[in-house]
Order: sequence, then C-alpha cells, then structure tokens
Amino acid sequence: MFFKIIQTHADSRAESEPIGPASNRITMVAVLLVLAIATGCTEDSSSPIDSGPIDRASQVDALQGNSATLSPTATLVERYAAGLAEKDPVNRHQLLAYVYAEVTEKDIEGMLGVIKENLRRRRPDEVRVFANLFAKLDKRTALREVLSWEHPAANSMAAEEVMSVWVQSGDSDAIRKTWAELEESGDIPPGRILQAEMAMAGAFARYRDYDSLKRLFANAIDVDHRRRLIGHTAKVMSQSEGESYLDFALGVHASEELEPDIKTEVVLQAVKLAAMAPMVFTTGWYEKIKDGPYSGDALSVIAEKWSRTEPLAALEFIRSRPASEKPAMAKRAVAIMWLKKDPQVAEAFLLETVESDPSMSPALLPLAQHLMIRDLKGAMELAQRVPDRKERDSVLKQGLMRWVQRDEAAAEAFIAANPVSKPIESAVKGAKRLKEKREAAAKPEASSQ
Repeated sequence: MFFKIIQTHADSRAESEPIGPASNRITMVAVLLVLAIATGCTEDSSSPIDSGPIDRASQVDALQGNSATLSPTATLVERYAAGLAEKDPVNRHQLLAYVYAEVTEKDIEGMLGVIKENLRRRRPDEVRVFANLFAKLDKRTALREVLSWEHPAANSMAAEEVMSVWVQSGDSDAIRKTWAELEESGDIPPGRILQAEMAMAGAFARYRDYDSLKRLFANAIDVDHRRRLIGHTAKVMSQSEGESYLDFALGVHASEELEPDIKTEVVLQAVKLAAMAPMVFTTGWYEKIKDGPYSGDALSVIAEKWSRTEPLAALEFIRSRPASEKPAMAKRAVAIMWLKKDPQVAEAFLLETVESDPSMSPALLPLAQHLMIRDLKGAMELAQRVPDRKERDSVLKQGLMRWVQRDEAAAEAFIAANPVSKPIESAVKGAKRLKEKREAAAKPEASSQ
C-alpha cells in the first residue's frame, strides 16, 4: 500500500522531473535503431534474406528526411550534428540512434564540441545520453568536463548522469578520491560543487550505496546544503521504490556513525514520507524509531498531518504516548490544526481537556490565542497558565494590549488582580496612549462635521 501511494505521487510528477540514468535508455536507443532499419526495409517478401552485404550508413541515410544534406560518407560527428539539428522527432531519433550505437572514444571530442555549441537549447535526453556515453568511456574526464559547463540545467543533468554511470561501476572509492581532488583544485566554482554533490547524492540513492550516502552527509559542512542532500535522496529513493528510503532511515537510526543532527534530519525526512501512507502504516513505522532523540519531532510531523483529516483520532494517539517520547509539541500541533478546521468542536473539547488533563498544557497557548477573537477575559485567564514564561508573557502582552483598547476599565481591573511583568505593563500603557491619541485626533473631525 505504501509503495503504491508513493509511486502514484512520483508518477504524477514524472513529466517535470529529470529522466533517470541513461543506462536503460541506451538499450532503448538500440531498439530505436532496429526499428529505424526495419522501417526502412522496402524489399519484396520474395527476396532472399541474405542478399549480400548491407551498407548500414546508406541504409540509415535513406531513413532520414534530411538525407540530402548528409553525404553517404558523413562522419559520425556530422551525423550527430544533423541529428541534434533535426526538427522532425522520428528523423531525429533515427539519426541519433545510429550515432549512439556506433560511437567510440575517438568521436567524443567532436561530439562534445557539437553539443556545447548551444547547451541552453539542448533537450534533457540529448544532454543525458551524451554524458552517459562520455562517462562510460572516461569517467574522470567526463566529470571534469560537465562540471565546467556554464548552463546550470545542462550541468546538473550531465553531472547526475556521469555520477550514475560511476556508481553503477561499483567503484565508490574512485568517486570520492576524484571528488576530493576536484574540491582541492579550486578549478570548479563552489556553487557547481554543491550542485554536483546533489547529483552524487541522487546517484548513490538510485543504486542504494548507503555507506557513500552517509559519508556524503557527514562531510557536508553547510547545514542547509546537507538538508537539501537528504531531501533529494529521499525523493529519488521514493520515486523508484516506495519503502527504500524508510529502510535506509532505519539503518541510520540504528547506526552509531553519524552525528545526532544528521540522524535526526534523515529520520524526520522518512517520517514525512511515511505520513503520506495511511496512518496505520505511519504509526506502525513510528514504533521502530520511537526510542530515538527525535521521537517528539516525529510525533509532531504525524500529528500535523493526521489532524488535517481526523484531529480527534490524532490527539488520542498522541495522548497515549509516554512522556519519554516528548509528545508535548505534537499535542499543540493537533490543537492548532483542529481549531482551524473545526473551531467550535475543537474549542469545547480542548477547554474541557486542559482542565482534566495536566499533560495537555501545551494546548493552552493556541487555545488562548484562539479565544482572543471573542473572549479576551477568558483568553487572558488561560494565558496565565501557559507553562513557558516567554510564551506566557508573549500571549499576555498581545491580549492585554488589544483588551485595553477595547475595554480599558476591564483590562486595568484584570491587571490589578493579576500582576504582570514590567515590560508587559509598559506595552499596555503604550497601547493605551495610542488609543487616547487616536480619540483626540478624531474629536476635531467630529466637531467640524
């Protein structure tokens, strides 16, 4: 079930996502070549199967709409240029299929010059297939070359393709060594290095090189960049096989190698993915990581998602968790979502629950903020019970400033009976002066009318 949900989500985005590694597309290209040649056969059914040697170049030329522009002796690079320039999709596929099936190392330099003439206009499949072919012939040179490209989209797609070929080869040590050399050389701008690391993460994720992924995360100094690497890893894995990232996250959860912050980011990304499935799956998966230091954050993710559709069920689940799992903020998350979704039902239930269950105190803050709309006295009475001092002062300040402008006598009576901090007193006095200035400015206007 989980796999189907994730895969459906991935399929809905397929047109906007970069296509995967070209290793499978090379097979497709070979099929195109066979189809192209078969389509071009005009022999009589009575002709012998082996009627003599076949001139493949001439036969492929006969299939092309632009055969008049190509000499029968055209080089592979010339055919490649013609294929990229061809507007008819069938002709283009036929021309490029022939090139891709015949390319050798001696052709790469010429093809490189052709594709670089206008990188901005190149189709994704053209960039990816070229990078794949180049990498299969010379991975190090291919990586250095594509990282030097100025166009970001072409650079990213080509780097991902080269990385994929390299990871498929199983030589992760060579990747890391080459990568270290590139970083130390200073030849590649920092922005492109970060972009290429995203491609590397995608390749490691696609071919399940978990150890290399962990090293990549551990070596990422920039926290925001590391978070993007982890997010990209989760996306790639979930698109190809729904539960593979969850398995990876469980391995990280059990590992002692990574720093707590990295483990937290990896596991919480998995919780977000798990929450896309029915909650019976999500809560079951949570049980596998509940002993981690991120259990409270995980519960908050689950609570926020679940409470959009079933707030009461979500709250019952969260209230059933022991204090060791730190469910406080998850309770607040449910309260916030429920008060937005169904304010009357939520307000009645939460007002009763905070009185009978002391562990529901995290709901006091959103409940007090909700009541400010129509019951400032009730809101301020709840605000006084908010456990955290900073949060308590913040909501009291917000409510009393609003109250003194609506009903000055009632607000001052409340403050007299319930002393507040000096910063709050000062803020309330400022709100009162502002109200007096507005009233004074309005009087001359009223008298002139």
